Parts: sequence; C-alpha cells; structure tokens
Amino acid sequence: MAKILATVGGVALTPGVSLNRRWYPRELIADAVTDVQKRLAAGEAVNLTDGFCEGEALTQLTHHEAGDDSTRIIGRITSMSLDENGAARFTATLADTPHGRTIASLVDTSDGQPPFLKGVSIRGYWKGTVRKVDGPDGKSCETAPGLTLAGLDYTRSPGVPGAEVDTFAWTKRDGRHETTERVP
Repeated sequence: MAKILATVGGVALTPGVSLNRRWYPRELIADAVTDVQKRLAAGEAVNLTDGFCEGEALTQLTHHEAGDDSTRIIGRITSMSLDENGAARFTATLADTPHGRTIASLVDTSDGQPPFLKGVSIRGYWKGTVRKVDGPDGKSCETAPGLTLAGLDYTRSPGVPGAEVDTFAWTKRDGRHETTERVP
C-alpha cells in the first residue's frame, strides 16, 4: 500500500470562462462532480468513449506536461463536492514519493507562511460535440454538453481563477501533526 504523505483540499473548477476560453457553466460542473462521486464510490477508472483509458483514475500529476511519466503521479483525488457557488471542491492525498514530497513542500502552509505553489488545473475531456459559442462575456469560447474529469495537476498559473489548494495537512508521522484545515 502506498504511503500517504499529506492531504490537500481546495477548488478544482469554478463556473465561468477560463483564461484559455473554455466555458464551464454551473450545470456542467455539477454533472462532472456527480460523475466523479459515482466513480470514486465504485472504484472505477476513467473510460472514455474514444477508447482511451486513464489507467489510474483521478490521479494528481506534478504538472500537465508530465504525461505518461509514472514517476510524476504524486497523488489521487479522494473526494469531490459542489459548493454553494457551483465550484467543484476536492480533497486529495499526496504520495510519499520524491515528487510527492516536492509538491507537498511547495503547498505546505503548516508553518503559517503562504505556500510557494497553490494553483491547480483539471485534466479532463469534453463529452459530446465541442462547439464554439458566445460566452457569458459575449466573446467566443469553447464548450460541450459534458465534461469527464481525469485528474488534477499542479501549476503556478491556473487557467481557471480560484482553482487552488486552500487546505494542507501532513499525515501523522514522525512528530508531524500540523494542519491548516478548519478544526472544530
């Protein structure tokens, strides 16, 4: 069994138009979150209609360009929910690997200091016909009837405003018991 180094949480996707002109309406995000919840409950991998299979479902990679480099898998999404603003919120675990430790050290806020890295970006695939439409701002953008999420990767410049890690906690080990999560 892989050792869990830390737990992170935050916002994966917010409604609106991304910096790369992809439109994510609230309903599309809500459907994608429901799909993730079902897949997590069933323990299923991502199976896409074009025959591509993401192998390890809902992984976290060090960055998008990590591609199929297995050493760059640094964690996995463990839960996803929809918040009151229509944003997809996630919880994920980081693996105790060299790259996992690097990312954990960059997003760590347990010392009360701001993180060196907090941005995240979804890895996903449109479902249905992709089309160009006028977005809510009146400018051309891309959208589709659905979205399949395959994972979440780290980035210093997320395309979706507000897509970021906002909680961090080391697993209890070797005297580490810090957390930035809300404690009742």
